[in-house]
This record gives sequence, structure tokens and C-alpha cells, in this order.
Amino acid sequence: MRIGLAQINPLPLAFDENVQKAWSAYRLLVSQGADLVVFPELALWGYNADDLFFSNEHHAQATKAFEKFLENIGEIPALIGSVYPSDAMGSKRLFNAALWCQNAAVHHVAKKCRLPYYDIFNEKRYFEAAERPLVVDYKNERIGILICEDAWTGPFCHDPFSNPQIIDNKLLAESIDDPVQFLAEEKATCVVNLSASPWSHDGIPGSEVMLKSHPEKRFEVIQRVALTTNSPVAYCNLVGGREEAIFDGRSFCVDARGELSLSLPAFTTATAIWDSKHLSTKPVSLYLPKRFDDIHQALVFGIREYAHNCKLKQAVIGLSGGIDSALVALLATEALGPENVLGVSLPSKISSDHSKKDAQDLAQALGISFKTIPIESIVTQFEGALAPEWGGAPDALRLAHENLQARIRGNLLMALSNAENRLLLTTGNKSELAMGYGTLYGDMCGGLNPIGDLYKCEVYGLAAHLQHLYESKKTPYPIPVSTLTKEPSAELSPGQKDTDSLPPYSELDPLLKHFIEDNWTIEDLLKHNFDQELIKNTLRKIQIMEYKRRQSPPILRCRPKAFGMGRRIPIVNGS
Repeated sequence: MRIGLAQINPLPLAFDENVQKAWSAYRLLVSQGADLVVFPELALWGYNADDLFFSNEHHAQATKAFEKFLENIGEIPALIGSVYPSDAMGSKRLFNAALWCQNAAVHHVAKKCRLPYYDIFNEKRYFEAAERPLVVDYKNERIGILICEDAWTGPFCHDPFSNPQIIDNKLLAESIDDPVQFLAEEKATCVVNLSASPWSHDGIPGSEVMLKSHPEKRFEVIQRVALTTNSPVAYCNLVGGREEAIFDGRSFCVDARGELSLSLPAFTTATAIWDSKHLSTKPVSLYLPKRFDDIHQALVFGIREYAHNCKLKQAVIGLSGGIDSALVALLATEALGPENVLGVSLPSKISSDHSKKDAQDLAQALGISFKTIPIESIVTQFEGALAPEWGGAPDALRLAHENLQARIRGNLLMALSNAENRLLLTTGNKSELAMGYGTLYGDMCGGLNPIGDLYKCEVYGLAAHLQHLYESKKTPYPIPVSTLTKEPSAELSPGQKDTDSLPPYSELDPLLKHFIEDNWTIEDLLKHNFDQELIKNTLRKIQIMEYKRRQSPPILRCRPKAFGMGRRIPIVNGS
């Protein structure tokens, strides 16, 4: 069977646009000889509509758009992800479904069995779970249909619990334990998986220790499906930037031996035809670049997607002369073009000459617009107005003075953002966000934080990687050498260094990773020789600084556990 993969980029709730993308891909693949065209999970709605899945108005719009799509579907079936109403009493009314469309009608409805509710996923809030996956007989094949998480069973199960629902204290049977095993028992001869699987990487910050990326894990999951069912498998994944989540595509196919036979590119739309009976004889490489190459591509793609989907063409960035703002400026320039990026230096009397020069040199090397707006006179006016009211302990006064500078900068950058319709990109890294080392309504202002899921060591690692990349292409590297080598500082007080308030990042970042992402206990950290006082102070700051993170801009998700919608922590807690 010739299966067409339509790796499209549907935008949540853009029903007419999504239908047009789907129809264009369907028409192309049918013209190339596809026997079946497979789309990603929730391709009609876009992943994810969140509470607008409950909106009657949006369901009416979706129905109208889908009818237009359906009337154009001929003899060749289209298997497209959407929502489907449930008639069950007391249900959530909807299934996450794959609709088998043929001859202008829906002939079969496959429903998702395993509903993820970890990290950024909350599907149990919106959907009912099916009892079992669907097998469709078509062209002398028994086609088993899985939807994303249905394949993540056995050793790859994310969910430490089963999938029970309890209503009126009665346990309701929800879904079978292993949809993959069910397909094997039903003697499926070919399997398709419609997916919306977000990208992430993993590794120990500041070290060469690498852990498996999510794309690598996906491949192992689909290999297991092939070997368990003794069937070829086509995996079609969504591509696109969705606020925090980045979907990388990378659709692929394996034969019944689990050998890769087709691989689509990352971070772009693509289509391909795959013969399910073809056995791989030549090696096919899964599109898996090295760690920092992948992070680089993902962040550039994420910035571009976010700006485009928000209908913004231009960005503004506060340039301090430090590594964080320099890296964000470089990524934004690659994503949006130098003509669409504005860098702004906002020096105070405390700002060093080398920082001011580094900011200007960076902007010139990138070819972006550049402005300097000194804030010393504004700071003086604020302090003069507040002078009769200043009170409190010396440390509190020092902090108030420092934050005042950051908030003045934030106000000016937001004013430029408003006046010129520019997306303000925030430049705080994950280490700073974890420790609360940032100023609310100051340097934390903005519409998007591209590097908020990179630890400080990773910021330096990515900058060094890009330096090597530029030099290998014999292209001048725009980030000044002094920016790469200077000691990190917020420059809010004379002689200030990050290490005045934080441990060295080489010690801090691994601890943060193990506590935030790996769920290590204090005992675990002590066993791995982390200093007890460092553990105590770090964990305390992580807990008490949640109120800041709750008010920060969306962060592009890079790691398995990012700050934001995938990490729900109470602001008020007694820990």
C-alpha cells in the first residue's frame, strides 16, 4: 500500500486555513499515487485548543470547515485528526479522533485510547478515552490506527497510573492496557500513528553527558509497535510552534522489522509517499542532528512561528552587552531577518563602557537597527520623587534601587514595543528564572522568552556551538569575544557579579536540572555529593520565586520539564 504522509502545520482554531492546508496536501499526494493519506493528530483543530474545545461557537466553525474538506475527498481515503462527539451519559462530550474520510463521507472513526495528562498535556480535561483502537480493512490490508499516546505503552509508558475514571465512587472501564498489543491480537498488517508530539532535548547542563532526545525516544516507541505487531508502521507528526510547545514534525516510517525506511525533515512542512511493503535495503537516517544544532533550529523556528502566528513581523530586544541578550538577538535575527530586529541599549551610570560597546558591536555585526536610550536622568527623577518615602533596611533599599533601573528599562522597551508593534523578546535563562534572579515588570517584561528553558551553562554552550558553526562557514561570528568571556553581571550596582547572589552556574545548573526535571529528593542530591547548604538555599528559592515565574512571558519549551504550562506549582505553599 502506498501511504501518503502529510506533515502539515495547522494553527489552533484556524479551521478554514487548516482545511486548505490539508486539502492541498491531499490533492498533491493523491496525484502522486497515494492509496491512503494520513494527517497528524487534531490536524483540523490544531494542537491544542485548550478550553476552547468546550466552545460551541468553535465547534460550529469546525463543522462548517470540515464539511468543505469532506466534499472534496474522493475514492482515496484521508485519515485526519479532529474531535468527535461522544453520546455517553455524563461524558466530556468529545473524543480525540481520527476520521476516515472517503467519497465525501466519514466511513470510520478511530478514537484515542490513552489520554495524556502529564507535563503540558491535559487531555483528560477535554476528552473521553476509547475502549480499544480501530482496525480498518482496506485494499487487502488490516490497518490499525493509533493516535499518538496509544503507542507509548509498556516500557515507554509516561503515565505511572492506569487510566481509570471514577464517577459516583464507581470505577469505570476506560481503555485497554496496551492498544499496541490489541492490534497484534487483531492481526493488523499495517499500522498508522497520527501524532502531535512536541520536541525536547535532554542532557546534563555544563557536561558532555547526553540523554535521549524526544525524537530518539519516539523512534524506539514506533520500532516496538512494528516488532510487536509484525507490521510496517507510518508515523505522521505535526509541525509548528504553539506558544511554549514546539512540534518538530520528523514523521517517519519503519518496516515490519523496525528498520527505518522513510524520514521527513524537522521544523518544516513536508509530504512523502511510502510503500508499506517495501523492505529497507539501503540505510535511511532519522533526521537527528547534534544536540546544539537541534536546539538552534528549534529556537529559531519557535521564534519565527510565535511571531508569525501572533501576526507580528518585528521584534525588539534590550541589549545589555551580556551573553543572554546577545544570544537572543542572534536567534531573532536568524528567525525574522536583521531588518525586522531592533536592539536597544539602556545604559545607566553603573553600566560599564565595555558593556555599552559590546551591545553596539553586536548590533552592527548582526546588521540590526540599534538605539541607545540612557536612563540615568530617569533614574534620578524616580529616586528624587521617592526620596521622602524611602525607608526600610539597607538591603531592601539596595534591592529597590536595583529593581528601579530594571523596571525603567522594562517600561521603555514596552513603550517601543507598543509604539512600533514589535514583539519584545525577554532574555532570562532557566537558571535565573529558577532562582528568581530577575525583576518583575523589568527585565522579565515581554511577549516571549526564547531561552527561558536553557540553563546558563547551556546558553554558553549554544553560543560556543554557534561560534564554531559560523567559523566553519567562514562567516564572522557576531557575538563579541568579550561578551563570551566576561563574568556574568546584571550591572545594577557597582562591581556586581552574578556570583554575589548565586552559586557558580557549573554547580547550580546540574542541581536545578535534577530537582526540577528529574524529581530528585534532597536525599538523592546528597547521595550525589551536592553541598547540603547549596541544596537548602537553592530549593528554598525555587519554591518562593514561583510568583515571579507565574507572571513571566511564555517560554519556548526545550527540555522535558519547562517552567510554564507543564509545571503547575502553587505560589502559596508551606514547604
